[in-house]
Amino acid sequence: MSSPSFASGRSARRLTGSGIKGAAFTSKECDVLVAEVSGSSFGLGFETGYLLGATAKKAVLFYKRDVEKRISLLITGNTNPQCLVVPYTDVAEVEAFVRDNF
Repeated sequence: MSSPSFASGRSARRLTGSGIKGAAFTSKECDVLVAEVSGSSFGLGFETGYLLGATAKKAVLFYKRDVEKRISLLITGNTNPQCLVVPYTDVAEVEAFVRDNF
C-alpha cells in the first residue's frame, strides 16, 4: 500500500523523513531551542521532542497564559529537566526572561 499523498504531491513517508532530517539539523545547529508554543504545531512539537530525546540540549517553551487550557498537556505537564515551560501574559515578560537568562 502506498503512502497517502498531500495536495502538494509529497507523500507522508517523504514528509516524515524530511521532518526527521530537519529536526536533526536543528538540534545540531542550536545551543538552546526557544519557542512560542501557544498555537498548534506538530512540527514544533516533533522538533522539541527530538531535541530533548536525542541530545542533552535545553528547550525553553513560552505559551500565553490565557490559552493554557487549550495547550497540550505534553507541553504544560512536561517534566523533562532539560525543558523549561514559561507561561506569559505579555511580550514584555518574554523579553525580560530572555534578557535575564541569555
